[in-house]
Amino acid sequence: MVICLSGSHKIVDATSILNFVNDWSAIARVVDKPCYIFSSMFPPTSLDNQKEKDAAEVQLVPDRIKIVTKRFVFKDSSIANLKKKCIHLNTNNESDHQVDKQEHNKQQLPSRIEALTSLIWMCFMDVDHRFKVKQIDDAVSPVSTVNAVSLPKQVQYIAGFAINLRSRTIPPLPTNSFGNMTDTAIAEIPLNLTGSNHFNNGKGIRDQSQNYPELVSKIRGSIKLVDNEHVKAMKSNFAISCNHIKMHQMLQEGGTLNDDHKTILMFSSWCRFPIYEADFGWGKPSWASISKLLYKNCVMFTDASSGDGIEAWVRLKEEDMVEFERHEELVAFAS
Repeated sequence: MVICLSGSHKIVDATSILNFVNDWSAIARVVDKPCYIFSSMFPPTSLDNQKEKDAAEVQLVPDRIKIVTKRFVFKDSSIANLKKKCIHLNTNNESDHQVDKQEHNKQQLPSRIEALTSLIWMCFMDVDHRFKVKQIDDAVSPVSTVNAVSLPKQVQYIAGFAINLRSRTIPPLPTNSFGNMTDTAIAEIPLNLTGSNHFNNGKGIRDQSQNYPELVSKIRGSIKLVDNEHVKAMKSNFAISCNHIKMHQMLQEGGTLNDDHKTILMFSSWCRFPIYEADFGWGKPSWASISKLLYKNCVMFTDASSGDGIEAWVRLKEEDMVEFERHEELVAFAS
């Protein structure tokens, strides 16, 4: 027995969908009624231009591009090892080692999602960066027909993280609040395609063992900015303050999620959501998954059905996926 649902992000987010499923499955029992308060916080706006916007979004993935979605499973033990790599520990000499061990204990370990996001973003950037550098190398070849001057010298790598705003307000909103109460946190890293890079003390994306702490810092810092003050700003001027709108503007400027100057990777986590709690009378689901990801260059996290670890659903161009899935860092942690 399989039950499938399809929802529009114009009216619901992941929390609302899963609240609906669990309320639906428990309709014969006493349950809390959904809370409809978002319309008072964010009054409805005109949808006159929505058809044009929908048409533009459809073009984000041209028909000629073949997109592949694959699932990667990270067990709890692998995630624990990855989290340790996300804290910088200098081992140049014994005295420094002792000092850094004390500092290591003071630092906050990254969350599971922060650690996995840093891993996947780094592997993706490395694959894309190598491809673009090769384009430049090929362009300067004596037999090349490509004008190297027309190729970009720097790429802005942008990561977007879907944020549930219910817990970001003061006081927090009820978890059964129904509607699309999300925004996007945005982290950016510029990487030169020629010469040195400022990222990771000039080592760029190549020295992968040292990338994790800086990536976690970027991710954590961007998410912290989506706080109660951010929600207040959205309430006073939604069009200017909403990061989700800014992200869509970036997509429309480039025309795709992956142009020559901007490369965007979107993340969303459904971990700790009650995906496996809905019981329609046949027992709880043995496995739940995301049936379709809308864009290319996106990642969805869900709890593993076994209870051991996290599943990452990654959607990339076919040629990117070939290199991504065999990246040495990803292979070291995924199963």
